[in-house]
Amino acid sequence: MWITRGMLAAAMVLAAVGCGSGDDAAPGGPDAAAAPATAAGAAGATPASTNPPAAAQPAAATDSRRCPPELTTSGPPEGAPVDDILGVRPGQTFEEVEGILACRDEGYRVETGSVWTVRNTGGLPTRQLLRASNGIPCTGQDIARSMRSMQGSGECTGGPQGSGLSMIRNATDEVFVAFTGMHGQEVAGGVWRSRDYEPDAKPTAESLQQALIAKYGEPSVDETLARNRMPLRAGDIAMTWVYDLRGRRLSSENPMYQRCNIVNHRFFGAHRWSGECGLVVTAGIRKDPRNNLLADTLTIGIMDQKAFYDGGQAFEAAIAAAVEEQRQQAARDAASVQTDL
Repeated sequence: MWITRGMLAAAMVLAAVGCGSGDDAAPGGPDAAAAPATAAGAAGATPASTNPPAAAQPAAATDSRRCPPELTTSGPPEGAPVDDILGVRPGQTFEEVEGILACRDEGYRVETGSVWTVRNTGGLPTRQLLRASNGIPCTGQDIARSMRSMQGSGECTGGPQGSGLSMIRNATDEVFVAFTGMHGQEVAGGVWRSRDYEPDAKPTAESLQQALIAKYGEPSVDETLARNRMPLRAGDIAMTWVYDLRGRRLSSENPMYQRCNIVNHRFFGAHRWSGECGLVVTAGIRKDPRNNLLADTLTIGIMDQKAFYDGGQAFEAAIAAAVEEQRQQAARDAASVQTDL
């Protein structure tokens, strides 16, 4: 069977949005939280963390793991909003997310980032981020070139400062997942994907827009921008699905819409979330500047704001308790030390 460019583009649309179902920046309210401004870590950047960055850990080779992975986290109830990207959704464990992404046909390289929202972990090991990417690991020569010139498609980028994620280049498909919880007890709270389309396999902007609606339902807002809203430009498409705590989709006229539409569709950007809000799905379609009928890039983010906010509060409390226990244990150990005066 002949594969036409149109057929390939249609397949790329489905791959970008993800075939999984729910089964598989305005100010927030008083119960709001934020992450440090997330910019792509440049080569040579100094991590700004109270802890030394742990080395990023690639996932085990795909051929040594069970694919598809066994999932124990239940999916959303029937009738609830679709809340996944590529089958990864808030509420899943670290191991489930890692398994899903490592088993994907995209051939992702999966790495663990130690730090994101909670910067001071008291020296305790944490897994707050996971990155799955088709980027190429940078060599020392690549990093040196990037340090001399921060321009060009070969630029080496990493993750948020202090995360310990390795430098990569030429990434056209990246997934980031944010977690809360102590080591071994992590729960996913936010998922982001950025997809740059190859020049000869770009879907139409309209087909990508319709694929998003087919998966996530009628959006709260679906607009073609009249002016630049960086990184989107005038003429690009912005879409949001905003839900309250009871799972009801909010229209743009609802006062809670502006309070809850605070999740960024790009991982590399400013992030906020509120304990007064439910699920948010947000997407941006950048059009090809040479042909505005085609899509150049899709960025999409999903967060269960209430769950991520509550999880973050519990995470910080657990770290504080563990650090205090370490302090008390050190004092108990020191009590038996004989002093020589």
